[in-house]
Amino acid sequence: MQFMKQLLGAGSGFRPPTNNTEELAQLHEGELYILRKNSAKGSRECIYTTALASVRRTETPFHYQLVITRAYQEGEAELLDDLDEGEEEEREFTLREELKPRIGSFEGNTTFIWRDLDEADSSWSSSDENLYEFVVDSRRTDAQTFATFLEAILRAIYEQKHGKGSEKLSFDQLRVMYKIESDGPAQQEPLPDAVEVVRDDEYLDREEGELYKWDNDLQGFVAPDIIKNPIEVRVVQTGQYQYYLIIKYKGHKILGHQVTDDMNGKGNSAIRSFTWNHTTSRGQIEAWSIVFPYPESYTRFVNAMGQCIYEVQNAMDWSKIKDVEQEYVLTAMTEDVEMSDAQSDEAEVEDVLAEDSEDVDDESDQEAPDWGTKNERNSGLAVGHNGISVVLRGSNVGIFRETTDGKLELGGTVKGVKGPAKNARVFNPSKMMLHEQDRSLVLMNPDNLHSLYRMDLETGKVVDEWKLNDNVAINAMTPVEKLAQLTGEQTLLGTSHNAIFRVDPRVSEQNKLVESDMKQYVTKNKFSSLVTTERGHIAVGSEKGDIRLFDALGKNAKTMLPALGDAIRGIDVTKDGRWLIATCKTYLLLVDTQIGTGKNAGSSGFTKSFPADAKPKPKKLQLRPEHVAFMGAKIDFSPAKFNTGLDAKETAIITSNGPFVIAWNFSKVKKGILDSYDVKRYTGNVVEDNFSFGNDKDIIVTLQDDVLMLPKRQLTKVGGRKSLNQPATERKSHSNIVNAPF
Repeated sequence: MQFMKQLLGAGSGFRPPTNNTEELAQLHEGELYILRKNSAKGSRECIYTTALASVRRTETPFHYQLVITRAYQEGEAELLDDLDEGEEEEREFTLREELKPRIGSFEGNTTFIWRDLDEADSSWSSSDENLYEFVVDSRRTDAQTFATFLEAILRAIYEQKHGKGSEKLSFDQLRVMYKIESDGPAQQEPLPDAVEVVRDDEYLDREEGELYKWDNDLQGFVAPDIIKNPIEVRVVQTGQYQYYLIIKYKGHKILGHQVTDDMNGKGNSAIRSFTWNHTTSRGQIEAWSIVFPYPESYTRFVNAMGQCIYEVQNAMDWSKIKDVEQEYVLTAMTEDVEMSDAQSDEAEVEDVLAEDSEDVDDESDQEAPDWGTKNERNSGLAVGHNGISVVLRGSNVGIFRETTDGKLELGGTVKGVKGPAKNARVFNPSKMMLHEQDRSLVLMNPDNLHSLYRMDLETGKVVDEWKLNDNVAINAMTPVEKLAQLTGEQTLLGTSHNAIFRVDPRVSEQNKLVESDMKQYVTKNKFSSLVTTERGHIAVGSEKGDIRLFDALGKNAKTMLPALGDAIRGIDVTKDGRWLIATCKTYLLLVDTQIGTGKNAGSSGFTKSFPADAKPKPKKLQLRPEHVAFMGAKIDFSPAKFNTGLDAKETAIITSNGPFVIAWNFSKVKKGILDSYDVKRYTGNVVEDNFSFGNDKDIIVTLQDDVLMLPKRQLTKVGGRKSLNQPATERKSHSNIVNAPF
């Protein structure tokens, strides 16, 4: 940022050429990137590793071009002649206002950024625009040279638009005209149009505070060196259910971040801070934080943000929900509440962690045989109680076994899953569940959601098709009790978008759905997941974000927990039903189901209703925004699970995000320490993970092309680049990685 200060303080170094020379200004060394918002190729692609940037005249008066020319190191051109045949050596861009030039930074270097007009629509919309970025080597290009180049760019744009010379305008005037200001703080990126038009008296909340930005190099939050705290933060509305967080400094708007579900906003009342993530137009994820001087200002701001986030996610006015539901939503945003069951098992958990700190043996050189095809990817995991794990890969099923030395081996495969009928077609199962003491595998066919299919794991064949109901399309299933998988229980539970029902393959009728045990709703509740306790109590989550607790099938829910606005993509409970963990895209929601007040105090929300004015106090488990900035990718959690077993006590919560396995310390979470988690990174994305049955020390991890056993002691506290940014395969590995693909 020192370069930026020098640039904004630099005088004009631009001198119009005395003749019709072609080049007006140059940057002699840099790198050219294209930045894509929506592309399978990734958000950042290097076009030229070494390049020259020039502002060039054309034969048309007042028309200029920005030209990026590929450069070569000595001997490199000859080496690449054969490889790069047909590749452009030069890229030209007509300089005009629609390019919207701006200044940025990348890895400590100043960058010049402009829009890719070839990808813009006829209205020059920026909603899906690509950007070009020329990264300047700040060690070899001083601020004065960059200022001269920038001035040539701005003058060329002005002259193209107005058809006349720009001699009467100063560099400072041009910078103000094109929003590259010199008499105020430099913007991180252009302000959104919606923010630019907000009047000074339009805001929902306005507070003073101190602004900080996460610095990956320093590994800490630092005040941006373009400002001097304090700043003013505002929450403003720019449209129906559209809100922005605006930062002002000395009367200038310097930041405008839209409130979205990817914002990952996190309040901390102990230090009166609010921290969030922001994804720039170049696809980089930043972490920002505001510290407020007084508890009152912190509370006002967090409440305002909570209301805005709720309205954005639900498309519903905050004023239309009940006071108790408003409190439920706001409580989930802060991390200052100790759960009521937090005091009992800390010593036990610390002992477990101490045991896990022992050294681990080196990885075995044993390789498992390949199976499946390389153009398919793993898509699901089911962990059994007797040491087996089942993995889906396209239309294939792989059965893995845990060995006595803590490794995984491929025990068998089933290729080309299809129904029992002679003319049945091969299908790719979408979901599965181990059943009947792990002797059977129940499969869902996405092409026929009106049936379930049972595979006999001893023969590897699908032997039964359980037809349900032509009007019911199953989307989730679970055992009738938490540990029913350990028994010969044949029935199971399922959900459709608006019904909860029992499936009993023993009934004589063709349809195996038990109509008398079905709870069906008239409205489309969009049920998405369900789970049971060891007593058979049922929790059901929905795409709307609400959660229902039932004491038995076929009855009304005893408790309904309001939606925060995000779809529930997975749900789990402790065996006794005391704790529930629901997975949303960007956070996990932990709920204590024990009623704390009223006539039913001490009872479970599964069997009794919470008082109308006293919902439970949920807690969001989130990744810290600075850790998300380290990870460099948006949050997209896989369904979280507790460790479980016949006699095991729940001590941890496991999930994944991209290539990261993440485990929360459940005991500390109950104490209100919500960011007590460990991580491990892999080179590929994690599809699904779960604890080995009966212990919390080993984690079964399914990557897109690998399956492995991960000792929990290999997870590390998040402390910087090493724990987050170094993939497991780049360090000494102790995991049993089964040869890819398997």
